[in-house]
Amino acid sequence: MARDGSIVWVTSHWTLRREPGFPATVIEVDHDITDLKLATEALNDSRTLAMNTVGGEPAWAFLRKPYRSSDLVKLLQDALVS
Repeated sequence: MARDGSIVWVTSHWTLRREPGFPATVIEVDHDITDLKLATEALNDSRTLAMNTVGGEPAWAFLRKPYRSSDLVKLLQDALVS
């Protein structure tokens, strides 16, 4: 958690060092990956949105098929009813 109270995602790498005559030492290195996590979540959200279906087909399918406007209106009405 950051000083301002926000959540921070990190990767953490630990190394245990042992040297004769010295106590064991643990070295920890953390890397802030919060931006990567947020970008990944945004990408997953956009994929989910793109794969939402209208009339049983992915939403992006309408960009590839020549539909008449009346077909689109019917598909949207059917999707809203169900």
